[in-house]
Amino acid sequence: MSGWPKLDFDNMVKVARLVALGIQRLADSAEVPRWITPNPRTERNARTRENVAAEQEAK
Repeated sequence: MSGWPKLDFDNMVKVARLVALGIQRLADSAEVPRWITPNPRTERNARTRENVAAEQEAK
């Protein structure tokens, strides 16, 4: 027996379905996704998105 752990395919299927469902809901949503700005971990991403949006509007 090798030292590699066995793959849990049943769990992988559940995770793949969950990810696909999340992406589908995001794509079908009428509301534009937004960063949670009070969170310090997402603050940089939110600022970058705002800058990109401002540049696109300026064109």
